[in-house]
Amino acid sequence: MSPSRSYLFRFNRYTFISAFAVFLFSGFFYFLTLYPTFSFVDSGELAAVCTTLGIAHPTGYPLYTLLGRIFSFLQFGQPIYRLIMMSAFWAALTNVILFFSLLLLSELFFKEELNPKLKFSAAILTTFFFSFSPILWSQATINEVYSLNIFLCSLIILLSLYWFKQNQSAENLNHWNLSLIYLITYLVGLSSGNHLLSILLLPALIFLLISTADRKIYSFKSLSLIFGFLILGISIYLYLPIRSSLNTPLNWGDPSTFLNLKNHLTAKIYQSWMFTETKLAFRDNFKHFLSLFFKQFPFWTYPLIFLGFFKAFQQNLKLAIFFLLIILFNLLWSLNYDVKDIEPYFLQTLLTLTFLLYSGLLLLFQILERILFWLRTSEKLRTAISFLVLSILTFLFVLKFPQEFKAQNRSRNYIPYDFSMNLLRSAHKDALILTEVWDYYSSWLYLRFVENKRPDLEIVNTALSEYSWYKNYMRKYYPSFYRRSSQEIDAYNHFALSLESGQFLDSLKASQSFTRMINSFIFKNLADRPVYITIFDAYQGYSGLPTPTEGLLMRFREKNKFYPYEFPDFHLRGIEDPEVPKTNKELVRIAHSALSYYNRGLYLKRFGFEDEANKYFERAYYFKKVLLEYDPNYRFPFF
Repeated sequence: MSPSRSYLFRFNRYTFISAFAVFLFSGFFYFLTLYPTFSFVDSGELAAVCTTLGIAHPTGYPLYTLLGRIFSFLQFGQPIYRLIMMSAFWAALTNVILFFSLLLLSELFFKEELNPKLKFSAAILTTFFFSFSPILWSQATINEVYSLNIFLCSLIILLSLYWFKQNQSAENLNHWNLSLIYLITYLVGLSSGNHLLSILLLPALIFLLISTADRKIYSFKSLSLIFGFLILGISIYLYLPIRSSLNTPLNWGDPSTFLNLKNHLTAKIYQSWMFTETKLAFRDNFKHFLSLFFKQFPFWTYPLIFLGFFKAFQQNLKLAIFFLLIILFNLLWSLNYDVKDIEPYFLQTLLTLTFLLYSGLLLLFQILERILFWLRTSEKLRTAISFLVLSILTFLFVLKFPQEFKAQNRSRNYIPYDFSMNLLRSAHKDALILTEVWDYYSSWLYLRFVENKRPDLEIVNTALSEYSWYKNYMRKYYPSFYRRSSQEIDAYNHFALSLESGQFLDSLKASQSFTRMINSFIFKNLADRPVYITIFDAYQGYSGLPTPTEGLLMRFREKNKFYPYEFPDFHLRGIEDPEVPKTNKELVRIAHSALSYYNRGLYLKRFGFEDEANKYFERAYYFKKVLLEYDPNYRFPFF
């Protein structure tokens, strides 16, 4: 094969066979490690929204919703599993795009300086470094928006590199492909309909365009078309007001009005978490990022990344700044966003660092070959030694792979599902459950609207009750509940509307009105049916009434006396299985299960039922023992 041949944009069967192998290999291991059902945080809500064509939490994720709806029609497994498969699909495609991008980068940075087969093999190995990095792998096994987001970002970067390469050749200097620029801007707009992280690519893309493109780009027609294609991509957000106006079952934010749509698109409810960090908090966030970064790639790759930076600045300053801007804006945004599950936000940075890692790896081979050439070794021997080094690096990667596979294998993790079902089993028929815990509520949305579990229950999210649109949700799905508290809901809604429209708000009066509304939920339903909060919500101190533990719930009671209750048989599959990795979220669920038994034991003991109380204590200590056997350092303050 001629060294000058382009591996990328010619129909070379080896290139496309290798790309297909990358897709199959990474996809196979993603498939083996998929969650069997929903996980934590947004998983349940996103699955319910895709299945019912609803509106998700801000910013709505219309592209993800529509693509998820298509995948939900597949005829295998449960709807949630099909959506998890979609994440694995996009992650595997990302690896293919990255593989092509690395080959293109080798043409831009190294041209004919290295053996093509060596560059080709190194591209495959480097792709797998990213494919099986913990953050990407974790996102490939759950139904979330981030694997689709990184696929679209990788595609935009690939097209940008190709446009740059075409624009560098003399014959294309004044005839560069405007249609490719239109496609890139369209994809940036469209990808924003999956996650706004994609918009962070714009500064790097604008720099590359301004610093490289011919002056023809500044014509009114060209700029109008670029802007038009960007808006055309962003128009995917029209899904929100259109679908909201059609009375969709899940309608977060009710973006059928201009004000609600604006608040939804700007994620107003999350803005208090953005760019409010102190210098100390920013430093802590940066330390957190560094700890994450050092877990993504093997330790010996870090010097190669620095070599890659050096090569990028030496070879092509414009591309070096392009990569640096992607990293800079991604980190600037992510490090100033105060949320716990921030890890997937760093995927753009990790993807960009993979390009630099590949450049550093090739530079290493280049240095090695020059040393061997100076020692007057033959070309064949130089090539053989380079491939030997690459083989050693591959072996080191393979050696670490089983450990990472075990850490990412979620195929037997039913803890989120089982815990959510245990919570529903804890409630009596026709009960009302109040909770502010999004993890619980998100899971329930899937169980209720997709699997139709416990349709008799009414679960109200007290945190969402702060927003005016949630009033319409309660009125639609819980009409009798709404009528009972309509006076208090309407009174508080006045404050909610003022806050959402940016008007002055008396925070004390608003807080008092909100408390009256929540208390009306309790007292106006207490006589007719069971009213609960979850164990996690106990600290709220609603109503001042006694709240004895009943399963994973705490029931409001009018009198401080003994009330019998038969505990449900909790199922938490895999809690004793060492092959089921357990993050802090799984451990918290185990801890809450222990606490529920312990609290019930204390309740029974207080009323003189010593023998029965001891049975509950034994069960509580069983869960505590399981928890501490998995993590002896786990802080368990409950008992």
